[in-house]
Amino acid sequence: MAGQTVSMKEPVCLIENDSDGKLCVVRSALGILDQIDQHVVVVSVVGLYRTGKSYLMNKLAGEKKGFALGATIQSKTKGIWMWCVPHPEKRDHTLVLLDTEGLGDVEKGDEKNDNWIFSLAVLLSSTLVYNSMGTIDNNALEKLQYPSAESILSYSLNQPAVYCVVTETQEELSEVHAVMEKEAVAIFINNSFKDEDQKYQLELMKVLQEAYDKICERNYKESQKSCESKIQCIFDPLEEKIRAGSYMTPGGYKEYCNDLKLATSEYRSEGGRGVKAEEVLNEYLGRKASIGEAILSADQSLTEAEQRAEAEQAKREASERENRAMEEQLVVQERLRADQQRTYEENVNQLMERIERDSRNAIAEHDRVLQARLKEQNDLLRQGFDDRAHQMQREIDALKGAKAQEEEKKPSFMSTALDTVGTAAALFLPGIIPKVGGMVVNWLSKLF
Repeated sequence: MAGQTVSMKEPVCLIENDSDGKLCVVRSALGILDQIDQHVVVVSVVGLYRTGKSYLMNKLAGEKKGFALGATIQSKTKGIWMWCVPHPEKRDHTLVLLDTEGLGDVEKGDEKNDNWIFSLAVLLSSTLVYNSMGTIDNNALEKLQYPSAESILSYSLNQPAVYCVVTETQEELSEVHAVMEKEAVAIFINNSFKDEDQKYQLELMKVLQEAYDKICERNYKESQKSCESKIQCIFDPLEEKIRAGSYMTPGGYKEYCNDLKLATSEYRSEGGRGVKAEEVLNEYLGRKASIGEAILSADQSLTEAEQRAEAEQAKREASERENRAMEEQLVVQERLRADQQRTYEENVNQLMERIERDSRNAIAEHDRVLQARLKEQNDLLRQGFDDRAHQMQREIDALKGAKAQEEEKKPSFMSTALDTVGTAAALFLPGIIPKVGGMVVNWLSKLF
């Protein structure tokens, strides 16, 4: 059964500029989207102003009018307009058309706003139409470089993050971070291009690591607060007896030790203590050491030999607690080092996949053009245009050379990219062990 859809009579503004010039979502438009209970196909159109984008979107909507056309668009208009209509072919789908403000309008003179509009269109759409008068030349690609790298980076970094604090272990927090980090890297890798020298990818790695460090610090503090609260509650009866002097009697030391062990056991059985459970307990019991010594000295039921034995036992237990606290923190530090290695490898793996995919696509494009030219040359030869066929041979040879060059440069390009990432990343990920050479060999072995 098809879900609920909406059929709008006319477009509405989805993204607009507030009074400070910042882009923001129009709540009423979100309300329309919330009503859709179907799969959606989102088609965005971007391009220079007054190049026929709105006319094209009206045609896609099956209407003669809707999105404002030509001179009816005021130069001050900013943002993205939305039109939801039933999909013309798929009954259980809604077609969401997004028409963007024209890029490069000199009357607006706001290149940064253009960059954000373009980036949002890329990220929101399942199909992006870049509308151009004529071919998309190198100048157009250069203009798109900024939104395709820096703005995509900013979007990746501003994805909402929900972390679980207090986490019982560092590993739990690590797993949450790994999922969100992978998504942020994928958003960047899959939507950016011309990120020369991996400048923006390295910035993404650095900022994500800084954010994770802050989350970990917050987790430590929350764990400490939780542990201190549990200790205050669980050890309160023992504290009351200390204040009342109940242990300062013959046999009091044994009673004190039993109460201390019971409270410690109860504390360790409690959940929700987090990553500093043993450290906080060790600090608390360390502060109680002098009180235990005073109670032991006052216990006249014990001989001097028994008091010495109890004192030695107290030292052994203190040493055991110290070791447990140290082991707890070693586990955390080891997990953090593993996290850094995983961050490095996740970025490297996605980068190499992107490089390999781009190279494969480039070679396929060379093959497509080469086959077309060879067919054209054969047609010319069959028709007796030998001179033109021979002239075309130079173009064919150049295409073959470009394809060979593309295949030859891939290993060295991969190696250079990985070396750049490994060297730079080590500055803010000191726990990583770059494996550049081995990883390149590994990847190349998968390709051939």
